Amino acid sequence: MKTGMTQQQYQKIEAGADPRLSTLLRLLEGMDLEMMLVPRQRVQEVQALLDGTQTDPE
Repeated sequence: MKTGMTQQQYQKIEAGADPRLSTLLRLLEGMDLEMMLVPRQRVQEVQALLDGTQTDPE
């Protein structure tokens, strides 16, 4: 396992366990993902940027 977690740990999370932040960060690292916190009022802008549909601000 890329994250150093056991199959049992994965199964608990898949079954609905509430993982610690450190566990979530390890999972993200294993999937080569980055967690980003975005203010709610900016979510649409960030999504548009990720989708490649960003328009220039007026």
